[in-house]
Amino acid sequence: MSNNSVNIEDLLTNAFRAFGGNVPEEHSTPRDIMNSFINLTGNNTHPPCDLVESEEEIIVYVDVPGIDKNTISIDFNNNKMIVNANRQQSYDITSTRSEIIYGSFEKRITLPMSVTSRNNVRVNIKNGVLKIRIDKTAEGEHSFNVRLDSNSNSNE
Repeated sequence: MSNNSVNIEDLLTNAFRAFGGNVPEEHSTPRDIMNSFINLTGNNTHPPCDLVESEEEIIVYVDVPGIDKNTISIDFNNNKMIVNANRQQSYDITSTRSEIIYGSFEKRITLPMSVTSRNNVRVNIKNGVLKIRIDKTAEGEHSFNVRLDSNSNSNE
């Protein structure tokens, strides 16, 4: 290598420090530095989701591992669904490595139809996956909120 070559670790470390991050270890790999850099986004996390549609219903799956079901709220407004939740850190000690993102999030999902009746929406959570089933007979224009109840760990 020539003297003019750029060291990727030095570039990543400088970029990470510029955005207020603490560089993990002196001999971190580029992957370690990037993982830490990504976590600077904090509460701007958007969990992945899948939307499945049949003739009778729409099912939305949202990854919510480690999230207390009592912090989950689902709002419907016409054809928009907004899932809000909060992941609390479960320990009070400083971590040496932090890849889990804590804090509040809001996931906006556009549905292929408007939803009017909370009676046609069923919600449960199992193994860290939120499952929202929307009966297509609920189509129309309206707004409402759905919260998970104490029976939401069912195997529906």
